[in-house]
Amino acid sequence: MARLLMGRLSRRSIVIVVAAGLLVILSSKLPVWGMLMDAPQYPEGLRVVVYPHGVQGDIEIINILNHYVGMKPIEPNDFAEFRYVPMLMMLLGLLVIGSALSRRRWSVVVVLCLTLLGGIAGLMDLQGWLYEYGHDLDPTAPLDFEPFTPPMVGSNVIWNFETVSYFLTGTYVLALAGLMMLYGLLRDGTRVRQTVDDATPTAVKTSRTRTSRELAPE
Repeated sequence: MARLLMGRLSRRSIVIVVAAGLLVILSSKLPVWGMLMDAPQYPEGLRVVVYPHGVQGDIEIINILNHYVGMKPIEPNDFAEFRYVPMLMMLLGLLVIGSALSRRRWSVVVVLCLTLLGGIAGLMDLQGWLYEYGHDLDPTAPLDFEPFTPPMVGSNVIWNFETVSYFLTGTYVLALAGLMMLYGLLRDGTRVRQTVDDATPTAVKTSRTRTSRELAPE
């Protein structure tokens, strides 16, 4: 294991990891999560689309509906994440590219772990906001509504709305970048092991084989 971590990336793996870094940077511009709300009075549905830098969709209409059930309005300025997450994602992408150009396998492992931790933190943050919006209800709202938590992924029924939540392109692009980094590491790891086997002197291999035969039960 130590031999694999301290090895150097092959040229092809450098290209793969650099491409992964570019995908991380690209994902900072793409939508990462969305929700579709269907109801008889809105046959085309109402949408919420979340980007690393903001939120788009039918926000004005949804905020009016939120008022009746006691949910606070969706205000982009309330989300500090929109100000710093895009910069962190771009920085992470540059770190991925830098680790590839350094050719040090351990540095790729480090940024892969950072990517994984960043993804987990993002999911936890999204779940936290969904919980807060569904539980921080105004008791004086026109409609009496029980606290709830919209699902991060899947369908749910809220009042007379059927909601469907799902991940969008940016999330899948970021996941693909992580898989590409992992592939670059595993690919070179296999090559390193094969190189070590090929470099083992013939006399040593013969000795190992002879010893194994002597120890084998008759």
